[in-house]
Amino acid sequence: ESFSQELSSCDRDRMRFPQRAFDFVIPYSQHSLGSHSVEVTNVIVNQSFGGVFSTVWDAEVLLAHYLERHVDLLPSDHVMELGAGTALAAIVCKKRATHVIVQETSLAIHHTIECLKMNGCENIGWIEANWNEKEKFVEVCQDCWEGKESDYVIMADVFYKEEDFLSLINIIHQCLMKCGSLILCFEQRRRRLERLMEMIMKGFQQKKIIKYVIPNDQSYQESIEKNKKVTNFNELIDNDDTTCLYLIHLSNKLEV
Repeated sequence: ESFSQELSSCDRDRMRFPQRAFDFVIPYSQHSLGSHSVEVTNVIVNQSFGGVFSTVWDAEVLLAHYLERHVDLLPSDHVMELGAGTALAAIVCKKRATHVIVQETSLAIHHTIECLKMNGCENIGWIEANWNEKEKFVEVCQDCWEGKESDYVIMADVFYKEEDFLSLINIIHQCLMKCGSLILCFEQRRRRLERLMEMIMKGFQQKKIIKYVIPNDQSYQESIEKNKKVTNFNELIDNDDTTCLYLIHLSNKLEV
C-alpha cells in the first residue's frame, strides 16, 4: 500500500497541521507459538511547537516506512536515530527493537521527548548533544546499553550545515558497530551532496540507494518498491527541478 498520502509534498497544508497521524503495520514473531503476526500502529506527532524540528518532513516519513517494510529488526537490536526531530522512525523501531536511543540538540530535544511520551515510548533513551560532543554519546550509551555500539544508525534530513558534516561522520563511525547498518534519507534540495555521500558510503560493502520521485499532484500512488535502486549515488543525480527523496541503506551484512 502506498504512503504518498502522508507526504507533505503532495499536500503542503499537512506541514501546518497541529498534529499528524501515521499508520504502520509492524510484523513480529510469536516465537513460543512458532507463528508470525502483525500489529497495526498509529503514531501521533505534535507539530504545534514551531520550528523546523517540530515538522514531520517527508524524508522522516519515508525512512519510517522503509524500516517498517524492509528492515527485519530483532528485539535484541540496538538502534540510534541521529537528529531525530519528531522521532517518527525511532518510534517505529521501538515496536520491534528493545534498545532505541534518539539524539537531538538542546533546541529540539524537548519536542522529541514530547513526541516519545505521546506514543508511550518514554523508555526510549535520549541524548541532548551536538555531533561534536562525543563524550555525551559515550555517556548515554554506557548508561543505557552498557557501552554497546549500535546495530543500526538511522537519520533523516540532517544535512544542513556543511561545517557539521565531518563531526556527523565521526559520530556515525563511533556509534555504529563494524557489522552494523546505516540508513539515511534526505530530500535533494539546492545543496549538492555527492561528495558527502561518497565520504559516508566509503568502507561499506553493501549499498542500496533508492530514488523516490514526488510529483506535485495528489493522485501520485507510486510505492517505494517500484523506484530505481542502484549502488552509485552519482547515477541518480538529475539536473531538473523534480522533488526527490533519496534513501541510502549501507551495511557490511548480506541482507541489504
